This record gives sequence, C-alpha cells and structure tokens, in this order.
Amino acid sequence: MLMQPQDQAPYNFILDPSSHRSRLPFLQTPKQKRIVMVLFIAVILIFVLIVGNLLLSSGKQSNQDLVTVASYQTEIVRISKLGLKTAKDSNTRNRVSTLEAFVASDLSNSKDYLAKFGPKLTSKRAILKRDKTIDSALTTASETNTFDRTLITQLDSLQEKYKSSLQKALQASPTNNKKILLNKATTDILIFEGAK
Repeated sequence: MLMQPQDQAPYNFILDPSSHRSRLPFLQTPKQKRIVMVLFIAVILIFVLIVGNLLLSSGKQSNQDLVTVASYQTEIVRISKLGLKTAKDSNTRNRVSTLEAFVASDLSNSKDYLAKFGPKLTSKRAILKRDKTIDSALTTASETNTFDRTLITQLDSLQEKYKSSLQKALQASPTNNKKILLNKATTDILIFEGAK
C-alpha cells in the first residue's frame, strides 16, 4: 500500500492558486473575461432577434392573397349598398341584397382573420379593388333608365373577378384555418349563383 507523504495534503492543488492555469491564454485578466462574456451575450441576442423576427413575419407575408379577396368583398358590398338605394325592380333588389348579405358575412370573417394573423385590413387596403368605372356606369344607367340591368351586369363582372381571386388564394393557402375561410366564401358565392 502506497502512502502519501506527510508534508503534502492530497487535495492541495484545488486550493493552491499558483497551480490554476487558464485554459484560454487570452482570458488572463478580468477585463478580458468581461469583454468575451459581453460579446457572447450580444451574439446570442442577435441570433434570438433574427429567429424571432423570421417566425413573426412569416405568416404575414402569405396573407396578401386574402387582402385581395377582402378588397373584392369590400367593393361588392359597397356597390350592392349603392345599388339598393336606386334599384327599382323587386327581383333586382332581392338578388342584390342576398349577394350583399353573403359577401358581407364573408368580409367580416376575412377581417377577423387578418386582424388576428395580419396584415390588418386597413381602409387603404380595403379599397384596392375599387373601380370608379362602375360608379360612372351606374350614374349613366340611372340617367338612361337602365340602372337595374347595369347594376346586375356590373356585379356579375365583379363576382367573376372575386371568384378568380378566391381560387388563387385557395391554391396558395398553406393553413387549414385560411382554407376553411376561403372555402366558405367560395361556397357562399356558388350558392348565390345557383339561386339566381
């Protein structure tokens, strides 16, 4: 059995500061250690900010197609309300009010979705598909006693553009919630068209 010498304690190397050597030669002073620690923390913070920004902005970029759909919905509702003020034929009024009810419901759903997942449907975005030529056509039709027929023609044309934007948005939709919303809007417009 080997015995330790009496004058040397077995764990002296732990308490002896002269036996401590830095594993990294450039970290000899406390100032150098502080600089390295600050740089390390800065790199970690930058990494966290970049990853967080990518995660937060990824969903907002994919909803531009829904903004387009919502702007068509806004225009259909606007033209429908405008038409209901002047239309005289009861069949035209019924048809336009039904269309307005279907699309207004879908517009409300679109606004809710965009408010939650972005980008928010601002008034500027909502009027992206506003068509002044429809307003002027309705004004002219009002003067020539062809308002009801012109209103239906203009709304039918707007519906076709709206259905096209729904199809594009559905094809590009990566999320189930968005697909459900777009499928409902598509179903609503197809039900309306089947009822006319």
